Amino acid sequence: VDNQFYINNDGQAFWGPAGATAGILTWDTGIANIGGRANMNLSLNANNVEKVRITTGGLVGIGTASPGYTLEVMKASSGDAFSITNATSNPTRLTIGMDNTNGIYLSSTKTSSGTYLPLTFWTSDTERLRITTGGLVGIGTTTPTHTLNVNGNTNLSGSLWAGNSTLFVNTSSVGIGTITPTNTLNVLGTTNLSSAETTLNY
Repeated sequence: VDNQFYINNDGQAFWGPAGATAGILTWDTGIANIGGRANMNLSLNANNVEKVRITTGGLVGIGTASPGYTLEVMKASSGDAFSITNATSNPTRLTIGMDNTNGIYLSSTKTSSGTYLPLTFWTSDTERLRITTGGLVGIGTTTPTHTLNVNGNTNLSGSLWAGNSTLFVNTSSVGIGTITPTNTLNVLGTTNLSSAETTLNY
């Protein structure tokens, strides 16, 4: 058609400006192909606006015509940008979104009821970390009962604080009631030692 669209003898279709080929429709065993010719990007449009671009380097952009990564998704405003949903009678959805105030967020829900679900992180087919819907974090446990529950050995580098100045621990000193211990153990306040046998060495 005016040298802008033609089909060759083996059924491949080509289109583009007269005397040049921009796009191609072809096939291979078990697959149909649509693409751009050499040095031509491929874009998919909807409502007369480009929505998806695949560059000659294999980068895919959704919402952007100049992706800089293997997959780049750009949303013009805050809110949910990406979701994965399983096709069951009560599907679960993982949502990734952006908020100009709070940054990037992840959320998991039951789509039919709107019920929020915990977020879990796995390695080697084993759950390693869980964040409950109430904001409790469990490492090595699936049932945290405090803001942070750790089941297993813990190596802390730096200082440990508990309840403002109630307890302070650094690499060499422990302070109870003080955050500036000058000895191995400093206690600020009344101390009550109660035991069948108490030994103090000094």
